[in-house]
Amino acid sequence: MARLDLVVDVDVKGDKLRGLQSTMGNVAKVAAGVAVGGIAIGGVFTKMAADAEASQTELESVFKSMKAGSFTTIAALNKQAEAMAAATTFDDEEVKEAQSTLLTFSKITGRAFEDATAATLDLSQFFGTDLRSASVKLGRALQDPIAGLTSLGRSGIIFTEQQKDTIKALVETGDVAGAQAIILGEVQRQVGSVAEDAATTTEGMLKQAQNQLGEVGEAFGAAILPILKEILPGLIEGLRGFAAFVTDNMPTIQAVIGTVLGAVGSAFQFLATTIIPSVADVFNWLSTNVFPAISGAISTVGTNVLPTLIAAFQKVASWVAANWPTISSVISQAIGAVVNAVKVAWPIIERIATVLFPVISVAASVLFKALDVTFKAIGGIFEVVGKIVQTMVVIISTAWNALSGITKAIWDGIAGVIKGAINVVIGVLNAFIGFINGIQIHIPEIGVGPVHSPAFDWWGLGIPQIPMLASGGIVTGPTLALLGEGGQNEAVIPLGRGMPGMGNTFNFYPASTQFDEKDVVEAVERSQRLTGMLAWG
Repeated sequence: MARLDLVVDVDVKGDKLRGLQSTMGNVAKVAAGVAVGGIAIGGVFTKMAADAEASQTELESVFKSMKAGSFTTIAALNKQAEAMAAATTFDDEEVKEAQSTLLTFSKITGRAFEDATAATLDLSQFFGTDLRSASVKLGRALQDPIAGLTSLGRSGIIFTEQQKDTIKALVETGDVAGAQAIILGEVQRQVGSVAEDAATTTEGMLKQAQNQLGEVGEAFGAAILPILKEILPGLIEGLRGFAAFVTDNMPTIQAVIGTVLGAVGSAFQFLATTIIPSVADVFNWLSTNVFPAISGAISTVGTNVLPTLIAAFQKVASWVAANWPTISSVISQAIGAVVNAVKVAWPIIERIATVLFPVISVAASVLFKALDVTFKAIGGIFEVVGKIVQTMVVIISTAWNALSGITKAIWDGIAGVIKGAINVVIGVLNAFIGFINGIQIHIPEIGVGPVHSPAFDWWGLGIPQIPMLASGGIVTGPTLALLGEGGQNEAVIPLGRGMPGMGNTFNFYPASTQFDEKDVVEAVERSQRLTGMLAWG
């Protein structure tokens, strides 16, 4: 079998880095995800209820200011909005917004108001505009029929010259309602009941189902709103008091923060100027004095010791091949003697097991129960501690966010020192990891007579280097990585499978021309493992 020694140069478009994984970290992420998901759902429901409340409040406010009680009631408007929402793809909040807009046009009253609301929905559905815009356009036309025809004409609702003359004559004689009836009739003739027809399509029914789900969410949110109304005034007052406290005591707060951050900055400065250079000096000394000696020793072993061991192994293999009949006979006799001894001793072993196993079972049961009680007690303690820590984190996080604007410039300076120091350590550690990964052992296949020993190839530990993502990279699993160390803005973007331009290019430089397909596949997989593109398994 030909043996292939390959030097593989891997050109990867975006290094794939193997990340450190933490089981407890994943559990924490799941728990946090559930909590955040619950809060998010509650927030969505509350937002739905708040939007419904805002639409209703707006309708009632305009109703009161425009004195619309002379021709309708709030109950009648709500009933109309609910009926139209049930018959079209618009929800009742959108209909109420259209009603509020139409109420601002004082000349649209009575039956004309009801017909205008329905026509607004048809215009919005037909032209693909929002209800607010459609209601404004139609409202202007009905408020001033002569001038409003031009705006409707630009939207595609065309009137004949005879209709225009009739509308003008009606307005001039004071019959605005008659002119409005002609406009609404022509709108109805040209666009029809398109809003209700759209609700009978598959897409329309899906939209109606979505609206009904929204109504369910509003119901849940409505139960939360009273609670918020009780809590928010006190919260707002407390925040005002806190803001006043911060304003009144800003010099003292700035002095305290400056002192603390100054101490932290000094500590990191000491770390960057004293500790890290000392660590770097140690690694430099090791790379100069120790690592070469280790490398030389390994080279000496490979040059002097291994050939001797291989020659000795070959002699042993030759002797075993020559004396195999005698060796196999001795082994067979030894195995037979062991089997006979076990047969003789088995009854005694069986009696001992019959006596001891029940005792061991009872003792194990007692031990496991004690451990269970102990672990539950420890779990209770950790739960209490966790709640305390969580509360402290929330308090500290809130305070820090409130002061983030003040401390941003100071923190950016500290972050620069931290990133620089960390980059020095990462660079040194990656150099050491590269040296360790470079230690490899290769023993060729040896065959003597009927005895064969397979080839042994140890390609090193394959320790992944610590990722620094300023130069770009691809992460294939949960990982810890340093971001922003390059000093420029960075983006973390999820990648889907099959994205163009994200392939891998492998350049092979074979040391021998005798290799087959299997050798190439093994070399590619080995390179992928060393670069983190393929998991070890």
